Amino acid sequence: MVMVKATGLAPDLVLPRFGTVRDLSRVSYGAEVAEVARRLRRPFMPWQQHVADIATEVDPVSGQLWYEEVVVTVPRQSGKTILILALMVWRCVMLARRLGPQTVTYLAQKRQSARKKLEREFVPLLARSIGFKSTPHAKARPVKPSEYKASLNNGSEHVLFGTGSYLQIEAVGDTSSHGDVLDMTVTDEAFVHETDAVEQAVDAATVTRQSPQSYVVSTAGNRKSVFLWLKVLAGRKQVGDSLSRTCYFEWSVGEDEAFDDPEVWRRRLPALGHTITEERLQARLAKARANPDEVDDEGFEPGIPGFRRGYLNQWVDVPLLQDELALPEIVAGVWMGEPLVDPQSKIVSDVVLGVGVAQEGAAASIVVVGRRADGLPHVECLIRQPGIWWLEKSLRDLVAVWRPRMVGWAAGGPARVVQPDIERAARTGVDCGLQPLSGREWAAACEAFAQSVKEGRVRHLGDVLLDDAVSGAVRREVGAGWEWDLRGSQSDVTPLVAATAGLRALELLQTEPVEEIFAY
Repeated sequence: MVMVKATGLAPDLVLPRFGTVRDLSRVSYGAEVAEVARRLRRPFMPWQQHVADIATEVDPVSGQLWYEEVVVTVPRQSGKTILILALMVWRCVMLARRLGPQTVTYLAQKRQSARKKLEREFVPLLARSIGFKSTPHAKARPVKPSEYKASLNNGSEHVLFGTGSYLQIEAVGDTSSHGDVLDMTVTDEAFVHETDAVEQAVDAATVTRQSPQSYVVSTAGNRKSVFLWLKVLAGRKQVGDSLSRTCYFEWSVGEDEAFDDPEVWRRRLPALGHTITEERLQARLAKARANPDEVDDEGFEPGIPGFRRGYLNQWVDVPLLQDELALPEIVAGVWMGEPLVDPQSKIVSDVVLGVGVAQEGAAASIVVVGRRADGLPHVECLIRQPGIWWLEKSLRDLVAVWRPRMVGWAAGGPARVVQPDIERAARTGVDCGLQPLSGREWAAACEAFAQSVKEGRVRHLGDVLLDDAVSGAVRREVGAGWEWDLRGSQSDVTPLVAATAGLRALELLQTEPVEEIFAY
């Protein structure tokens, strides 16, 4: 087999939303990689061939591979595994005949995960392949290039090919692959990495090699996925740079596109109609809507956010980078200034209670919210204490005193831990309803509270607990909206979370025009 020039794009190729373009002035090994996939009995889908064609372009001057880094981010179940394996085996068998023995390292967060991939997917695919033959264990080493020998000894799991090349696994850590000379590294499911430790550990090992390449392959991450997010930001910027030594591919649904529209899926999802059917996606979407709190078996977020991240490759919750200045959402001084502070303010209507709980149950707060005579909402923090052990009893006591029409809380966050406590306490009140807020409704509640403060449409007595919460509160993006950031904020924001839930509950409780109720 020889290098070939591409003749054009496959007619059924779904182009990446962001993607490096094929340079037709360079020859490519893509056809050879595709032949490996065929021999593995998993012929490439158009998107896989597209990546292989571009990733293996050759520098016409040096004769080495042009790209040193390849970043691929696609939805789950799109065929990442066969793309990775075909590239690794091609390197160990075919490129090794040109460059000499190769060392390829597959990296995972834990060695157990890497071993599972090798044992349950890579080796079985080789065993069922056409042309690749396993060497009997009695034989010391494979001899022919197409022969291989798999070793699953703990701490030394690898596949040795007849070319003298190794496909080995490694766990990510500061000592990963130190002492090795590496020709190719693959960081799979890169969204699990919070730092670039994986890159630092293997980068120096490739410097002296011919045509070294590092692959970063993953579905979109979450707010902890700093390593991958930086790769995404850099990749999106350099897809048009013809001199870049990084090629980037991202198949995803845009944030401004309807996540539940099958027509959008057909334009954006590269494996739709191949490994994924529209019916299956519809079923997964229905399940996400019906079970908003069910965590996916692979650790993706529950409900619609998990569906969007896993199956649409969307960044629902992006990391806050160190060089991004996290400013308070509500400008300093606004909360304790006029007209919001009114020492004479008092509630004359029915009231609601709002509950806020910090991450890991570090603290909790209860706030009362009701209407004044002029119709404006009055908010007041009744209690803020460390821990959550006290919450049910205190809420029960406050329900007896204030007789609220409703109790509201952010149901999608850490308050879920004490939701039964909240519900039991609320039900001790006569005609007291429950108002859990999650997903889009909670995001809308946060934005509504901030807007009410900015427009001067809320009043308080000069509440210092709420002032402390507001002064350090920052927001975090979630899909098309945002919510209060419990981890990133610089103060205990549970009074603010409680006030936000309480104000939203009050607004949802209101069924008649305010001016009619308070026209006296």
